Amino acid sequence: MKKILLCGPRSKNFITGVSLAFDLLIMGLSQRNIPFEVIDIVKFGKTKKSGAFNLFKSLSSVYCILLGCYKIVFCQIYYSTMSTSQLGFIRDFLMVSISRIMNRKIILHLHGGGFEDFYLESPNFLKQLIRLNLANTDKIIVLGELLKDQFYCAGDSVKEKLVVVENGLTLGVIEPPMSVKNIRSPRVKELLYLSSMMESKGFIDVIKAVKFLKEEGLADIHLNLCGAFHDAKTESDNMIKSEKDLLSYLKSNNLERVVTYHGEILGDLKTEQLKNAHIFILPTYYPWEGQPLSIIEAMAFATPVISTHHKGIPELISNGETGYFVEARSPKSIVKSIRKILSNSEEYERLSMNSRIMYEGSFKREVHLEKLIKVLYEN
Repeated sequence: MKKILLCGPRSKNFITGVSLAFDLLIMGLSQRNIPFEVIDIVKFGKTKKSGAFNLFKSLSSVYCILLGCYKIVFCQIYYSTMSTSQLGFIRDFLMVSISRIMNRKIILHLHGGGFEDFYLESPNFLKQLIRLNLANTDKIIVLGELLKDQFYCAGDSVKEKLVVVENGLTLGVIEPPMSVKNIRSPRVKELLYLSSMMESKGFIDVIKAVKFLKEEGLADIHLNLCGAFHDAKTESDNMIKSEKDLLSYLKSNNLERVVTYHGEILGDLKTEQLKNAHIFILPTYYPWEGQPLSIIEAMAFATPVISTHHKGIPELISNGETGYFVEARSPKSIVKSIRKILSNSEEYERLSMNSRIMYEGSFKREVHLEKLIKVLYEN
């Protein structure tokens, strides 16, 4: 069987949706006894600001390229997560070029929705290199049909290379038995935000929504905020940049009893939050959003979801069937959807069941792996 060289971020050093998906592929190949080599592009740990250039990232990229030049000699397929930063692209371009010279099959996998912005904002010489890189690539994997058109700006020739492979349930979460949640008995309704603590992910809007609900007299709700603070160039105007800022904000707004910050959670702690959540909320407008794994995790636990009609998310949520779409940057819109979901216990159970059914049909771990590995080996 042909050996694959995998290039991407391992979750050991940097836990993100991309790194968890990359490790899931590694696990899937191991279980099937498929030979592979791995290059961890964050082997030396994460950098201070996502999307920003620095010397450390440059040296790390040089290391990955040199290691890749050696390992590709012994592999027949090159697979890499796709970067939408200039430095990451240079790494991608060099590795793709080397793989093409050696007549290897080349597959790039974009886990987000930021390619069009990256391409259009690049200088003309870089646009030419990007088009050449895509021309040298055999397949480009995207997470959904809605995420295909971000590549159309690079020319029609790219269209035939695009392949959809939806995300699957991430590692670190054990799939629960199929069941329906209800709101008949719990005294307190648990709301869950589980993602990076970046303003463009919408966590501040969720806090503001809870504040409005409290002021309106809805006393039986509690918000759990879960995630690590990340500094990215898209977040330069954040009003809350750290746990200290967050706790100060909650205190000044008298929200300490209704909002709890748990930090980054993994394993049993993560499972417990997903199990106990009555509503999952992710009102993201993050410019590089793709198909958030946390939404899939919530669906696996039969949880109605509130999110935005943004990037690949509309292929995860059926409005009024598994949850509701809200406007970005609109706490009032979130308030309206929370009230709607909690207002009728029978309607809530319908949303809960539909959420799990949606997960069963498209986003189970094995379904994802079978589709992805098929793309790696098909002609």
